[in-house]
Amino acid sequence: MNTASLPSYSPSEDALPEIEQERCTGCGWCATACHCHAIIMGATCPSIDPARCGCSANCPPDCPSVGLCEEVCPTQAIHCSFEITDQEG
Repeated sequence: MNTASLPSYSPSEDALPEIEQERCTGCGWCATACHCHAIIMGATCPSIDPARCGCSANCPPDCPSVGLCEEVCPTQAIHCSFEITDQEG
Protein backbone atom coordinates (compact mmCIF):
# COMPACT_ATOMS: atom_id res chain seq x y z
CA MET A 1 0.00 0.00 0.00
CA ASN A 2 1.39 3.40 -0.99
CA THR A 3 0.79 5.68 2.01
CA ALA A 4 2.06 8.77 0.13
CA SER A 5 -1.22 9.06 -1.78
CA LEU A 6 -3.49 8.53 1.25
CA PRO A 7 -5.45 11.43 2.75
CA SER A 8 -4.56 12.69 6.20
CA TYR A 9 -6.88 11.68 9.02
CA SER A 10 -7.61 13.03 12.46
CA PRO A 11 -9.51 11.19 15.17
CA SER A 12 -13.09 12.26 15.73
CA GLU A 13 -14.56 12.43 19.24
CA ASP A 14 -15.23 8.68 19.22
CA ALA A 15 -12.04 7.73 17.43
CA LEU A 16 -11.61 4.23 18.80
CA PRO A 17 -12.47 1.54 16.26
CA GLU A 18 -15.61 -0.42 17.04
CA ILE A 19 -15.63 -4.20 16.68
CA GLU A 20 -18.81 -6.10 15.81
CA GLN A 21 -18.01 -9.23 17.76
CA GLU A 22 -20.74 -11.26 16.07
CA ARG A 23 -19.03 -10.66 12.68
CA CYS A 24 -15.45 -11.10 13.91
CA THR A 25 -13.80 -14.43 13.13
CA GLY A 26 -10.70 -13.76 15.23
CA CYS A 27 -8.33 -13.87 12.25
CA GLY A 28 -6.05 -11.18 13.73
CA TRP A 29 -5.48 -9.23 10.52
CA CYS A 30 -6.56 -6.00 12.25
CA ALA A 31 -3.97 -6.47 15.00
CA THR A 32 -1.27 -7.15 12.44
CA ALA A 33 -2.18 -4.00 10.47
CA CYS A 34 -2.03 -1.71 13.53
CA HIS A 35 1.45 -0.16 13.78
CA CYS A 36 0.60 1.27 17.22
CA HIS A 37 -0.12 -2.19 18.67
CA ALA A 38 -3.46 -0.86 19.94
CA ILE A 39 -5.41 -3.96 18.92
CA ILE A 40 -4.96 -6.88 21.28
CA MET A 41 -6.13 -10.33 20.22
CA GLY A 42 -8.15 -12.21 22.78
CA ALA A 43 -9.15 -15.86 22.66
CA THR A 44 -11.95 -15.25 20.17
CA CYS A 45 -11.79 -11.61 19.06
CA PRO A 46 -9.70 -8.45 19.41
CA SER A 47 -10.05 -5.54 21.78
CA ILE A 48 -8.84 -1.95 21.48
CA ASP A 49 -6.39 -0.45 23.96
CA PRO A 50 -7.63 3.16 24.31
CA ALA A 51 -4.28 4.21 25.78
CA ARG A 52 -2.60 3.36 22.47
CA CYS A 53 -5.22 4.00 19.76
CA GLY A 54 -5.70 7.69 19.06
CA CYS A 55 -3.18 8.69 21.72
CA SER A 56 -0.80 11.24 20.21
CA ALA A 57 2.21 9.57 21.84
CA ASN A 58 1.45 6.22 20.17
CA CYS A 59 -0.78 7.05 17.21
CA PRO A 60 0.18 10.38 15.59
CA PRO A 61 -2.20 12.03 13.06
CA ASP A 62 0.04 10.88 10.20
CA CYS A 63 0.14 7.27 11.46
CA PRO A 64 0.60 4.95 8.46
CA SER A 65 -1.88 2.43 9.87
CA VAL A 66 -4.83 4.78 10.48
CA GLY A 67 -7.88 2.92 9.21
CA LEU A 68 -5.93 -0.14 8.04
CA CYS A 69 -7.56 -2.33 10.67
CA GLU A 70 -10.92 -1.59 9.05
CA GLU A 71 -9.55 -1.98 5.53
CA VAL A 72 -7.97 -5.41 6.09
CA CYS A 73 -10.88 -7.01 7.95
CA PRO A 74 -12.26 -9.77 5.70
CA THR A 75 -15.67 -9.77 7.44
CA GLN A 76 -16.02 -5.97 7.82
CA ALA A 77 -16.31 -6.41 11.58
CA ILE A 78 -14.23 -3.37 12.54
CA HIS A 79 -15.20 0.25 11.90
CA CYS A 80 -13.14 3.39 12.47
CA SER A 81 -14.37 6.91 13.09
CA PHE A 82 -11.83 9.14 11.41
CA GLU A 83 -12.24 12.50 9.76
CA ILE A 84 -10.47 13.32 6.49
CA THR A 85 -8.57 16.56 7.06
CA ASP A 86 -6.51 16.86 3.88
CA GLN A 87 -6.82 15.05 0.60
CA GLU A 88 -4.49 15.25 -2.36
CA GLY A 89 -6.43 15.58 -5.49
